[in-house]
Amino acid sequence: LAELHNVQRLLEQRKDEALSREQYSQAGGIDKCLQQLRLREEPLKELLIERMDALQKSDYDEAQVQKDRFEINLEAALDIPELKKFVSAKEVRL
Repeated sequence: LAELHNVQRLLEQRKDEALSREQYSQAGGIDKCLQQLRLREEPLKELLIERMDALQKSDYDEAQVQKDRFEINLEAALDIPELKKFVSAKEVRL
């Protein structure tokens, strides 16, 4: 989830900057991206819990399945077209 949280922090920073420059439309667009990311965070947390449960049971195949699902869902969570207006692809991958 660190990748998602880093993007959220960047967006919060960009929103604050937009507000200080009185660019309210931009701040609103950033806020919508933040809302979408927050909605997408909970299912990712569930996948992490499922992976940890599998690891505790030494079910490594299931843990791998959950890891793969997490990575796919993380990629999808960050695939917000409007996000590209405010954060570069390089910044998303930091």
